Amino acid sequence: MTQEWHFQLKSKLGPIPSDRPGGREQSAVSLILKPHQETGGPEIVFIKRAERSDDPWSGHMAFPGGRRHREDQSIVQTAIRETYEEIGLQLSGHEALGAMAAYSPKVSPGLSVHPHLFFIHDVPSLKLDPKEVEEVHWVPVEQAFDSSAFTQRPHTFRGMTLSLPSFSFDIKDRHIWGVTYVIFLDFLYALAETDWGQQLCRERNFTPKEIWEYRPYR
Repeated sequence: MTQEWHFQLKSKLGPIPSDRPGGREQSAVSLILKPHQETGGPEIVFIKRAERSDDPWSGHMAFPGGRRHREDQSIVQTAIRETYEEIGLQLSGHEALGAMAAYSPKVSPGLSVHPHLFFIHDVPSLKLDPKEVEEVHWVPVEQAFDSSAFTQRPHTFRGMTLSLPSFSFDIKDRHIWGVTYVIFLDFLYALAETDWGQQLCRERNFTPKEIWEYRPYR
């Protein structure tokens, strides 16, 4: 069952869109998954964005990705291009699992963020663009099936500090919140429907809907 989550997750995802809806700027992010070397369960990559004055998400934990360029013929090409530019991982040679629903942040209603999922077996040596990325972390997704990983934490964005739902993994002072948190939860709910996710919930007596909270993001 360690590898079945990959196929079952793929069946729950939508097709990769190729159109460019009018009226909104587009960006794309890559949710990159690989099997854990020992357990076979999914691991997912997060980056810590570089500190930049021109980036509203400066220093945040995030998925690789960015804005769609005019030369990008599809939104999935945006995800592939941005991932290669940021961390040096060429996704075009790996399996594209599908897409999740686009999300428009409340703070940027004119922007739609398109998540795309990819599956890789082995991780090549990564080359980070220091202007874009400070750190890369591979996180076992099973850590999210634990109520202690989800807390309310103070976060500051555009001069405002709010207490918001966050996911914290086992790296000190690294927390997932905001847009990345919403997209991660969408992914977790899909994964929880696989046999792997359901078995983990039973083993840990874990009820996702009691812990994985969207408000006030959505």
